[in-house]
Amino acid sequence: MRRPQFSPNALYSEGLLVGYRWFDAKELPVMYPFGYGLSYVDFNYSDMKTNKKKYGSKDIIKVSFNISNTGDMEADEVAQLYVSRVEATVEWPEKELKAFKRVTVGAGETVSVTLEIPVEDLRYWNIDTGQWQLENGKIELLLGKSSQEIVSKLSVEI
Repeated sequence: MRRPQFSPNALYSEGLLVGYRWFDAKELPVMYPFGYGLSYVDFNYSDMKTNKKKYGSKDIIKVSFNISNTGDMEADEVAQLYVSRVEATVEWPEKELKAFKRVTVGAGETVSVTLEIPVEDLRYWNIDTGQWQLENGKIELLLGKSSQEIVSKLSVEI
């Protein structure tokens, strides 16, 4: 039996707006947003901070915060860190997931969490120059339980 031939090229006609990014752009409500998880307990996030306020191209953005389990049993939470560009000159989605971490928190306990984003991961492919480029400026770091439930935010400069 002869196997079908496939092209190594794929056409992505939706551009940057794939998945939760499309729902954000169209401002459409969803029943279960990206990153949504079911749990028997509630979690509170607090004390979000960064290691610096201004970053260079070789730096790593370190975001730390606390997660508290307000329930009666141990449970897992997936903390999600999104990036949103403020006054960008290049087309970007409203927000992009850049880091996440699954954390086990005991009943009534609080744990400290740190998420990292290398600044080089914030680059884009410049089709005019044919190379990766970093757009300097202000970005918002959005800490969330899902793509739609942002619980805290901070601004930093690139």
